Amino acid sequence: MLALGHTVLAMAGVWFGVTGCYVLVIHAKKLRDAGGLNLFWTVNVLPWAVLGLVLDVVFNATAGVVCFAELPREILFTNRVQRHVDESDGRRLAIALWWMRQLNQIEPGHVRGP
Repeated sequence: MLALGHTVLAMAGVWFGVTGCYVLVIHAKKLRDAGGLNLFWTVNVLPWAVLGLVLDVVFNATAGVVCFAELPREILFTNRVQRHVDESDGRRLAIALWWMRQLNQIEPGHVRGP
């Protein structure tokens, strides 16, 4: 029972970590593109960007497997979602479109639509 609790905690950490890093890094990217991200903030956001990439790989290899009922071909979850938007139908397409809407709400165009 203790192992299950640790697994649930770890998955919650991955879930909130990857989503939090995504929002933080995309916001910083918007600020940088607008010329409003100075060196101080660039340096402080960089570790979160690296952590976000690592968590994205873990998320893709765990939650992504559950979502799409397949082993990943891609390293990052967004690439997997994009593949399913482009190539899938039925349940996998519906799931990919749901994820596309979630990701694009934070960064429009992050995943290209069908």
